[in-house]
Amino acid sequence: MKEDAILKPLKALPLAGEVFSVQGHTAFLIRPGQVAASNQMAWVWYAPTLPGLPGTEETWMFEKFTNAGIAVAGIDVGESCGNPNGRALFSAFYEELVLRRGLSKTPCLLARSRGGLMLYNWAAEHPSSVACVAGIYPVCNLSSYPGIKSACGAYGMTEEQLAAKLTEHNPIDRVKPLAKAHVPIYHIHGDSDTVVPLEKNSGELAQRYRHSDGVMTLNVITGRGHDMWPGWFQCQELVDFVIAHAHKGRPNPASESSAARGGPRTFNATVGQEGEDQTSDRRNPMMRFFAAPIVLLAFVIGAYAGEDPSEHKMSTTISPFHLLCPELHVTGEMRLSEKTAAAVMLGAGQVTDEGRQYAIWEAGGQVRYYLLGSFTHGMMLGVDAGYVDVDREMEHPMEYLVGWRAGGVVGYKIAMKAGFTLEVQIGPVYVWGNAGDSEWQTLESLRVGWSF
Repeated sequence: MKEDAILKPLKALPLAGEVFSVQGHTAFLIRPGQVAASNQMAWVWYAPTLPGLPGTEETWMFEKFTNAGIAVAGIDVGESCGNPNGRALFSAFYEELVLRRGLSKTPCLLARSRGGLMLYNWAAEHPSSVACVAGIYPVCNLSSYPGIKSACGAYGMTEEQLAAKLTEHNPIDRVKPLAKAHVPIYHIHGDSDTVVPLEKNSGELAQRYRHSDGVMTLNVITGRGHDMWPGWFQCQELVDFVIAHAHKGRPNPASESSAARGGPRTFNATVGQEGEDQTSDRRNPMMRFFAAPIVLLAFVIGAYAGEDPSEHKMSTTISPFHLLCPELHVTGEMRLSEKTAAAVMLGAGQVTDEGRQYAIWEAGGQVRYYLLGSFTHGMMLGVDAGYVDVDREMEHPMEYLVGWRAGGVVGYKIAMKAGFTLEVQIGPVYVWGNAGDSEWQTLESLRVGWSF
């Protein structure tokens, strides 16, 4: 008993938790206080776990996680610089928590500073075991910090030997497995960091992750360096990101957080400034900007166009904004009477969501009534219904109207005497998503074509 007490590891933690040993290395586990233990409990894997780390500055963040029903854990592997021995200890620690303590098979990795070398090198070899990666000015480039000369000892190599095998141990060179496994990443990093420079670490990893078709948010903080600014450890976006992905695919046992519907939106590895809405391209991103001028132009042209004496019976139009995706979206409209018409819409092609391309196809129809003017040119009211599908699960399906939809539209159409046709529409539609979710969205369209 006395010997056990002497051998039992000791460690001060920001919150009350269990301290134990894995293969002679100190480890810790902080469980959510108000949530009953269960198989598949979500958890955050923190690194580096060293004497004094995690520190009291992480208290706010850890409280947010545990209040959301998420455990926090880590293991001290020393100053490993992400070497194979440290990775092997990480695997033993993972097995202890997953196989013997019943935690989730897909933890969220949280890397602070040099913890990036440790967690990324392990994650690159176990991408299917990672829910997401979050980083606070993390080291991603071994040659940047601590440098090959300083790191070679941890690897048991000479400087020349490590340089020759650097791509086997350097996080920025090992991102493809994570991108292939669709592991989302969020980093917060300062542009004045001289210890772990932004450009050589988070910035370089972001660019390479983009080229590997990965999804990453890089939140760049202007004027901050590698310091103890509270904003690093009280970043709501980072916490929301982790909570959302920790509970993805499983019910949140604690009160639902603001991010439980999918977390913060990310952008495709492009360095942005603090406070910007860093989102990737969405369908018709230019439509909102140009909608008002186009509607005004339509009215002006319509005022001088005059009624077409040829009495057009049919219009065929395409959406130029869809072509940018690229997606071909064709609408055929048939005149039923002077004031009414029916339209059929068909589309197929590709769209980009969070840096990834998806095959998309859609079909729909409208019944239109020309409240002002007529089929040739006038203001329309319509009823819209349709269906949109993609080839695989995407991050923001609702913004692409994926699923069944129904709603109303208001618009204006001009068919010139020669046949050139311009049409603008906008209106609310209710979308029943394929994943069981549903919400109101806005249908916006600009179409150009020809009338006959």
